[in-house]
Amino acid sequence: MNNEMSPSDFRNWRMKRGLSQHKAAQMLGYNHRSIICHFEKGTKKINPRVKQLCDLLDEKEQRNDKLA
Repeated sequence: MNNEMSPSDFRNWRMKRGLSQHKAAQMLGYNHRSIICHFEKGTKKINPRVKQLCDLLDEKEQRNDKLA
């Protein structure tokens, strides 16, 4: 499993779900949207745990789609 996520991959992940930077920050356990802005600009490296959380949220979404 690749634990790296590029800034554009992260932004695409967020946009695909229709999340604001604020909502994405909340979902990922951050208090401020500024960290999301830094991730998307590439000024802060995206922690592998953030990538794992994104992957887990994707899996959860896929399971819910199958149940519906």
